[in-house]
Amino acid sequence: MSCLPWVRYRHFDVHVFDQGRFLAPVITWGRFEPEGSKLVLPLTMNIHHAVADGFHLSRFFNEVQQLIYTMA
Repeated sequence: MSCLPWVRYRHFDVHVFDQGRFLAPVITWGRFEPEGSKLVLPLTMNIHHAVADGFHLSRFFNEVQQLIYTMA
């Protein structure tokens, strides 16, 4: 996990070249800022397709979104 609170970004990508042995997810988030009437938090996750697929990623992002809604 990495936090970059001083960076505003739309896309962040980390390529770990280790011939498929690194299977841990890489989660990164940046600075949250107001955008119109919303607060926007950049959040990215890179994960090897042998470990998870779109279903798992959508569950992660939906759960993060629900957690944010309950805290607001």
